[in-house]
Parts: sequence; C-alpha cells; structure tokens
Amino acid sequence: MEKDKARQQNKSISAAFTGVLAVAAITLLILLAGLGYWFFVENASTEWPVIRSILIVCGIIWTVLACLIMLAFLAIQLWIINRVKQSPGLEKKASSSRTVPQHFSSPLKKHLRSRYGPFWRRKVRLLLVVGDDAAREA
Repeated sequence: MEKDKARQQNKSISAAFTGVLAVAAITLLILLAGLGYWFFVENASTEWPVIRSILIVCGIIWTVLACLIMLAFLAIQLWIINRVKQSPGLEKKASSSRTVPQHFSSPLKKHLRSRYGPFWRRKVRLLLVVGDDAAREA
C-alpha cells in the first residue's frame, strides 16, 4: 500500500515537474526574445512607451504559448490513456495474472478446509516459527 502511494506521488511529481519545466522554458524563451528585440531593434531605448509595448507583446506571447503547451500536454496525456485502454495486451495480462499459482501452502489449505470447514481461517490460528532446527525445538 505504501509502495502504491509512493508511485502515485512520483507520477504527480513528474507531471508537476513537467509543468514547471515548461513554464520556465517559455519564460526564458520570451525573456531572451524580448531582450533581443529591445537591444537590437529598439537600440536599448529606456523610454517608457518602448519598454511598455515590448512588455505587453511579451506577456501576450507568453500567455498564448503557455496555454498552447498546456493543451498539448493534456492532449498527449489523454491520447496515451486512451491508447492504453484500447490495447488488447492489457486484458490478456490481467486475465493471466488472476490465476493463482499453486504454492506449498495449498495442500495445507485443503487439509484445513476439509477438517474445519469453509471458514477455517476464523477458527484456526497459525504460527510461523523461524530459525534453525535447534532453535525451533527449544
């Protein structure tokens, strides 16, 4: 049960990490593009109307790219989920894993069921003794 929680946390961390990485990449790309435009096209002008227009354009481009990347990420995730649900190999593996393998305890289970009935698990207490022969005899 704890392993399942750890696996789910790893999956959620992975999705969160992907989102943070995408936002950081978009921000860096837009920042570099805006600085390049300001430096080369506007000749590093410090006038407020020039800087304001660059900031507005960069903000709009950042918002649009963030939305597009988020939609693409969700579409890919849904496509993968749909693909997994439709794969025929999953059903074969699930049905083969449901068959219970014969263990060394199955003769014991058969004997206890025949002696104590179908509810033998409530009536019988089992004790597992671990150790070498001398320790078990003591």
